[in-house]
Amino acid sequence: MQKIATPTLYRQELKERILKVAMQEFKLKGIKSVKMDDIASLLSISKRTLYEIYANKEDLLLEGIQKDQDDLLLYIHDFAAKPENNVMDVMIEFFRIKMESLTLVTPQFFTELHKYQSIVNFLAKRHADDDLKAEMFFKKVSRRASSVRTLITKS
Repeated sequence: MQKIATPTLYRQELKERILKVAMQEFKLKGIKSVKMDDIASLLSISKRTLYEIYANKEDLLLEGIQKDQDDLLLYIHDFAAKPENNVMDVMIEFFRIKMESLTLVTPQFFTELHKYQSIVNFLAKRHADDDLKAEMFFKKVSRRASSVRTLITKS
């Protein structure tokens, strides 16, 4: 009988802590200057434990980038779902969040991201998907506005 490995609650929490600390360090100091040793040390865990969870810095960075992107999309989706928020509110909130997050990031972070092909590929795909979603969103809003104008002019 094959034993199925399930992550313990501790391991899951540790993984989340690693992501949070690593991304803070990468954004603050740049990716190149942050070593896996530094992350392990900041979390008071062994390097072996860190490497059991993330095989290398690129895997850690990719998962951190994905989580950041997913968290932003979830936040914006929830914000947009509130009835009191209109299209302009959503757009302003999106740009507010982006600008706020950028103030905490060194420019080196963005330069160094391009050295990791898996991250470049992920971001290219995500941006293409986001562009398509934005286009569909604006078409939907435009049709709705057109319908409202039609109703108003017929009244």
